[in-house]
Amino acid sequence: AGISASVTASMNDLLRWVYWWHSTESTPEEITGANISYELNTDFEASLMSATEIQALVSAWHSGAISRDTLLHNFRTGEILPPARTNDQELELIRKEPAPVNIAPMWQPVGASSRPSDGRGVRSEG
Repeated sequence: AGISASVTASMNDLLRWVYWWHSTESTPEEITGANISYELNTDFEASLMSATEIQALVSAWHSGAISRDTLLHNFRTGEILPPARTNDQELELIRKEPAPVNIAPMWQPVGASSRPSDGRGVRSEG
């Protein structure tokens, strides 16, 4: 973390000088963090989810133990989903893709069958 803080401070000094060179301020010291600011990303830990963790989350979601929002939140924090993508955006992308064979779509309510109805509101056993 010490090296990261040093790089951040050096980059801020450098960028302050570049900003000053192209600005109307008298000295570089007049350039503050309000004018320009840089911070090095210090998330060095690989926090990707394992296949076992993904399976456990999907299983919990399928059984109704967690909500779809919780599932997607965990995928986002586990760096499976992009951090800036909202749940609604993710679900819209899922809706646009063909559903994998033998898997109910994510937009379908938990517990709802993906099998077609026999016309009387009863799901066929396929």
